[in-house]
Amino acid sequence: MMTVVVYDIASSEPGGAKRLRQVAKACANRGVPVQDSVYECQINAEEYRQLRARLEQLIDPERDSVRFYLLGNRYQNRIQTLGVDRVRWDRETFV
Repeated sequence: MMTVVVYDIASSEPGGAKRLRQVAKACANRGVPVQDSVYECQINAEEYRQLRARLEQLIDPERDSVRFYLLGNRYQNRIQTLGVDRVRWDRETFV
């Protein structure tokens, strides 16, 4: 299923820069960056649970925010872009 992960990490706070790097790395391990702090992840339900649990461990829930948009398997018509499309992968053939 296509899942979009969006995060806002309080990087100016103590430890924030480290959390930001760790969150970005965790997302990059499961998906591709499409904008700053936005990743598209083609993952199954178990991979989603693992990613969500990992991010929950990394963030400071009092300062940081992570949002998950679950677009499902028929996501192609749900993504529209204006301007430059920064996606560097073919959604149709990505494995």
